[in-house]
Amino acid sequence: MVAAAAQEATKQTKRAIGITFDDGWLWALDRGAAELAARSMPATFFITTGFLGRPFFATAANLKGLDPTLFTIGSHGSTHRMLSSLPPSDIRSELMDSKAVLEDITGRLVTALSIPGGAVDHRVVAIAAEVGYQAIFDSSIAVNPTAGGPHSIGRIGIDRLTSPERFTRWLRFDLRRERLRKAALSLPKRMLGMKAYSWTRRLLLGEFKRDQHFFKP
Repeated sequence: MVAAAAQEATKQTKRAIGITFDDGWLWALDRGAAELAARSMPATFFITTGFLGRPFFATAANLKGLDPTLFTIGSHGSTHRMLSSLPPSDIRSELMDSKAVLEDITGRLVTALSIPGGAVDHRVVAIAAEVGYQAIFDSSIAVNPTAGGPHSIGRIGIDRLTSPERFTRWLRFDLRRERLRKAALSLPKRMLGMKAYSWTRRLLLGEFKRDQHFFKP
């Protein structure tokens, strides 16, 4: 994910791009971090702590190996559940537990949070702020700062299908097409609801196979 423009203090100040990675995939902390370090480019890695050590995901050793002067570690929750579909007690556990695990591993204060699936509401933001998160990244496509300030930092996703033309347009902070596309694609999610979306995602990831209470003999 790329933060679609960092803060613009004045009209004379040049806009900046922030680079972020979600979930904690091994390739991001291994190859991605190496390529960025070679170019002295900072980035933030948002880690889902429940994924640490799984196949294709980073380990605690990978987190410890990141250059703390260049890279920031943030939370992406404990289990990647859709936070806005959870009761307040579970939201708090997701955010506090993941924060504690990451701080224990890195020895650094963790104050940045990426909301899994962009599932955010006023409860999620309030609880996140209460437990110590100062910068909250969501999936809104926006040029920062947004009306929500540091508690609603917009981003836009980049993948191997992103064309040079599209990326160049993003560097000009032209996100109009992406905003329209997201508005159209968000309709099915709104119709299904976050709980159905979360259940489907967990099923595809195979997480239910690890829940003994789900598959009973």
